[in-house]
Amino acid sequence: RATWAIAEAINERDWAKFDANVSDRFSTPAFRSKADLTPAVRGPVEALRVTVRPWDFRVPDDLKPTDPADVMVEFEAKAAAGGRDAFVHIVGTFTRDPDGRWRLRAFTPYD
Repeated sequence: RATWAIAEAINERDWAKFDANVSDRFSTPAFRSKADLTPAVRGPVEALRVTVRPWDFRVPDDLKPTDPADVMVEFEAKAAAGGRDAFVHIVGTFTRDPDGRWRLRAFTPYD
């Protein structure tokens, strides 16, 4: 559900909605915090008028998160801009935050 909300937020250019679906605990090697992620996504999305669409969600048994409060989800995604499409396989880590909502905590894109 959080993945769809993030995709909708990107497509609507609604950065408050985007932030609302990313955990305050967000961290990856490329983006050390949620504060780093949002402008890194917003800049190219707005400049290139990118749209995104995720699909084919799976929760494989062989993906084990390091935190028991997390779940790892594999999915495919398409980003479209200027008549060109880019496809990427993503493994996202989602966490249940203290308010009970699931949010993105980390992700790794693969070709």
